[in-house]
Amino acid sequence: MLYPVLIGLGCLVLVVTVHLLTRPKPSRRDIKLPATPEPATTAPRPGLALADWHRAHEATVLSFLDRFDGHGVVILRDDGGDELIEEFERAMDAHPAPDMRAELAALRTAAEAMTLARERHDNDAVERHQRVYSTYRSAWLERLWQYPVDRARVVATRERAVEVPPSD
Repeated sequence: MLYPVLIGLGCLVLVVTVHLLTRPKPSRRDIKLPATPEPATTAPRPGLALADWHRAHEATVLSFLDRFDGHGVVILRDDGGDELIEEFERAMDAHPAPDMRAELAALRTAAEAMTLARERHDNDAVERHQRVYSTYRSAWLERLWQYPVDRARVVATRERAVEVPPSD
């Protein structure tokens, strides 16, 4: 039993020795030094990027909220809803913060799911999606309040009552 183990160890030592002796040696050309980074140009501060985004897209978000607030769900495909969705998607894509882009996507998805559930007359689904929509609506009205462009419109949207179904 000892001989097979010794033979195996001897072969292993032989393989390691041959590998170490025959491997190619690195030259100076093989070693690449990392390039020294260029000094950063003056990048806009996050607050400025957010303020710019609010100036450019606040009206779109408020128009989107107007579509779904008030008298219940409005079907998006009617009366220019496609253009509003396209504008909202551009605003969503342009937002400088990835987590807030995700919240805008969740708001849009909840609104569209609420519309489709209303078309199918699935009241339970409408209520579930309306709760999600209301949660993201409240969060976004607070975000819009940070850099209000049209203060009166933001205040009116914040004060507008939206039906929120009771939680289960």
